[in-house]
Amino acid sequence: MAGEKHHEYLVSIGATAASDYRDPEVVRNVIEEVNTLDMGLEIGFHATTENVTSQLSADILSAMGNRQGKLVLTLP
Repeated sequence: MAGEKHHEYLVSIGATAASDYRDPEVVRNVIEEVNTLDMGLEIGFHATTENVTSQLSADILSAMGNRQGKLVLTLP
């Protein structure tokens, strides 16, 4: 998840996809993208200080059904 202005750059450095964290459907969109790749999601890496986006990352991991998923927060 990132602001839309960063999507092109993220894909250019290897991201498979990028979703706008401001989109009200971002959790659903990320889950659908992961499912189309037929991959699991076990780790979330969060590098901003906004509680809202931290919660979105946690919601995505939780919705994937992996109780062993980890969310890494780099900032307090």
